[in-house]
Amino acid sequence: MLRMPRSLAILTALTLLLAACATGQGESPGTSEPAGSEPAGSEPEAGEWTPEYVDGVLQPLPDGFPSEPITLTVVDLPGSSDGVYARHTQSVARDIAPVPVEIVDLGDQGSYPTWEAVQWSLDQPGGDEGYYPMIHVVPGLVIDTLVVDLEEELGMSLDDIHFINVTETTPFVLLTRTDAPWGNSFDEMIAYATEHPGEIKYISRSPGSTGYIAMERIKILKDVEFDQRAGGSHDENIAAVGAGEMDIVMTQVTNALSHYEAGAVDILAVTGEQQVGAPWDEVPSFADLDMAGEPWAQNRGWLVPDVVPDLHKAWLAEFFKAVTGNPDYQAERQTLPGLALRGPILTTEEVDELAQSSIEAAEPTIRELNLHWDQQ
Repeated sequence: MLRMPRSLAILTALTLLLAACATGQGESPGTSEPAGSEPAGSEPEAGEWTPEYVDGVLQPLPDGFPSEPITLTVVDLPGSSDGVYARHTQSVARDIAPVPVEIVDLGDQGSYPTWEAVQWSLDQPGGDEGYYPMIHVVPGLVIDTLVVDLEEELGMSLDDIHFINVTETTPFVLLTRTDAPWGNSFDEMIAYATEHPGEIKYISRSPGSTGYIAMERIKILKDVEFDQRAGGSHDENIAAVGAGEMDIVMTQVTNALSHYEAGAVDILAVTGEQQVGAPWDEVPSFADLDMAGEPWAQNRGWLVPDVVPDLHKAWLAEFFKAVTGNPDYQAERQTLPGLALRGPILTTEEVDELAQSSIEAAEPTIRELNLHWDQQ
């Protein structure tokens, strides 16, 4: 249910409006000139609002938003790629936000986790106002619309979410057990799979996920078969490979890095067009392996429910823009192999275009695998 505005928010808004009328608003960063103020009783449209900073802190809107903590919502475990992303964001955002910045980890659960998390956020106080921005990953999120009848299952569609941005792109990585007969060579793994069809044990996430489709594309493009096994979380799947129970897995950079540094797994390939930096600077990309043009990566950013007021969406867009432009944040994120920061970050309109192009790229493979919801 959508909640009514809180008395505290109303009181805060009135206080800010009166203060703006009496004294003008604060200084923008890097200038001693005061920014313009809004007259009491008026509220700018999202396109007319001018962000203002005082000592590096982004000031609240005339309606008082935000007047309560902003809770970064992770639809995964704390140590996941999303969990690390949220914590890197929080470490800088605390100095930019006018309110505390907190994190909630919802865990790796649910059949349609991000979509269900959007519904969960609307059940929280302030969820419909933008206090629970959550991490999204494209194309993974929009591929859900192909494999699940979201309208039937959850009463939702892409129209119910609002992409704030995409701030970065990371590849997926293909891992192998360290004592495999193909060593750390992708080509030798494919040769082994060709000579021993269906023997290589591949552990996967849910059908239709981006990593799942990337592996299906390897099977199609290289004409090989694996012994495919259903798995659990990214760390659980990597642990199974590290223990020798499984042979290969397609997974996320953050999870892969810690297991690789522990010597539990080797790296066979990274998705995308480019090789990545240390410690995987010798690892081939999909393009190096004659699989160019495969768009299976993680384009990561933030979203809110579409019902959030437009001006609050604009404030959050400015907030995350300030965070991702911070040099300390950028240095922290670039410690992850293969991560490419978007410069500039993708806007709502650009993410909408990316989402649509991702759907168009994924649908033929989804249908070839008979995974589309209307094929069930």
